[in-house]
Amino acid sequence: MVDESFIETFEEKENSRKAFHSALSLLNYRMRSSAELRKRLAEKGYNGDTIKSVIHKLQKKKFMNDEKFARAFIHDKINSRLLGPVALRRELIQHKLDSVLIEKLIQQAYEETPEEELVERLMEKRRISKGQKLTHKEKNRLLNFLKRRGHTWGVINIIFDKWLLVTGEK
Repeated sequence: MVDESFIETFEEKENSRKAFHSALSLLNYRMRSSAELRKRLAEKGYNGDTIKSVIHKLQKKKFMNDEKFARAFIHDKINSRLLGPVALRRELIQHKLDSVLIEKLIQQAYEETPEEELVERLMEKRRISKGQKLTHKEKNRLLNFLKRRGHTWGVINIIFDKWLLVTGEK
């Protein structure tokens, strides 16, 4: 005979199975942080306990790992958009990753690909060459562009000193 507790247990297992498959579907599309996956599953209407068990199961099976996600995210943003550390931090914070992990991975990334190299590549993309003369207005535009890309003033200043001659024109 089927009683109510059997039906409840069956429904919970079925709900958990559906949540797991939803999570796999989301991860199949692209890597995600555990916080991002938690949010997406909650939006789909799954309860907190189910979400917690699904994320634990995914981590146990090594289908999801916040450190691997952060590494891939950083690598992608540095190589595709030439982002600096300020912008990377800002974007990674949205994924609710551990701040110590973020700092460690950002430091490692910029040891592999120095920020100076990224700033130089961005300047080359803007068709600026070494020794080129710029007006103050052009220099300020370039400075603002590099700052929006998340590069630090110290690095920008070093590259400007190496690359640019500024004319007195406004």
